[in-house]
Amino acid sequence: MRALAPSPDPFRLTVIFETGLAGIALAARAFVPLPAWALVGGTAYELAWGVLAAGPPLVGLALFRRLSWGWFGELNRTVNQFLIPLFRPLPVWKLGMIALLAGVGEELLFRGVLQPLLADWAGRTGGLVITSVVFGLAHAVTSLYAILAGLASAYLGWLAYEFEGLAVPIVAHAVYDFAALLMLVRRGNSKQGDAAPDSLGAAPPARFDE
Repeated sequence: MRALAPSPDPFRLTVIFETGLAGIALAARAFVPLPAWALVGGTAYELAWGVLAAGPPLVGLALFRRLSWGWFGELNRTVNQFLIPLFRPLPVWKLGMIALLAGVGEELLFRGVLQPLLADWAGRTGGLVITSVVFGLAHAVTSLYAILAGLASAYLGWLAYEFEGLAVPIVAHAVYDFAALLMLVRRGNSKQGDAAPDSLGAAPPARFDE
């Protein structure tokens, strides 16, 4: 009897992937001059705004998880079948690291390199729009997810422009990802049981051990 292939380790994959994105971004900064707002920064004021800026997307997530029709239902079923089982076994500290690495890696590349480069060619609005389209396509798990990711990218790109730096979008991105992962693995599939792998109740809470 052939042994089953081991399940992918989302923590290890995220560390490799997001670190790679950050490395590409830093390498690009060494060769391509970028405007001052692309610098990370990191004052207490910016960190506070980053935390607050994660609020609206989290409210949107809580609302969309209640929907079961059309594209929303398709996305929720995809989340229930694939994303939740993938991240459910991870301890909380690993969820936090995944969120932090995603915030740093993706913001350095998309808002720190791609958006300002495109802005030099297509203007500030054009750079934001094109970057958002690319970001959405890079997250095209479903059609709706690509659209939502594109809108999130536009929001994060606006934050980068508004605060003239990457600290606010990095913190907003990381805080959102962490809170969203906790929300998903703790509440599980109780509201989406029709296609959930565990339709009898909420997923067990993420662990604090390991």
